Amino acid sequence: MYLRARPEKRIKIFDDLRKTAPLDFKLQTELVEDIFYISSTPEWCNKNYTRGAVYYNPFIPACSCDSFLIRHANYKKGDVRIICTHLYEFYRSRLRTDEMQLEILMSKVSLSNAEIIFSKCQLSGDDFLWIGYNLSSPWIHLIIKNDIWTEQLYNLKEKRWAYNLAPVSRAKLEEIIALNFKEAA
Repeated sequence: MYLRARPEKRIKIFDDLRKTAPLDFKLQTELVEDIFYISSTPEWCNKNYTRGAVYYNPFIPACSCDSFLIRHANYKKGDVRIICTHLYEFYRSRLRTDEMQLEILMSKVSLSNAEIIFSKCQLSGDDFLWIGYNLSSPWIHLIIKNDIWTEQLYNLKEKRWAYNLAPVSRAKLEEIIALNFKEAA
């Protein structure tokens, strides 16, 4: 479907983003997918909540919305990528604990990209970071713990940090990125 305009100025409207043309960026990675499971949610969460016509239980986790049902069909029970906006908002607003901090951040990352792949990457000693990527996107998410867990975005195609805000450990992170990601020929 096209809006009326001169042929070279037409704007194509898609009713489904899966019908869009693929990106010209191809990526190869040496990383192996690691499944990140949601840790134990407090027992007091084990009840059904409602939000409009949607019912959800954050303890299980389960939700009646379409997003959750689609995500749940694609991933194992407890995988952080099954989290929908209803569960994310519950976790973000009511479970602000240090234990759930990483789960909440990874849920936020996967909300914007249901096909994201997470890989755990060892730094030094007990330190590690999580890398979230989708092979059809030039952006990668680096989830790093300093005092708290934070997310940094890096564009592989443009070789730059989001908003040109590089993290403190920029050199080490760019070294990890270079070792694990390269453009496909």
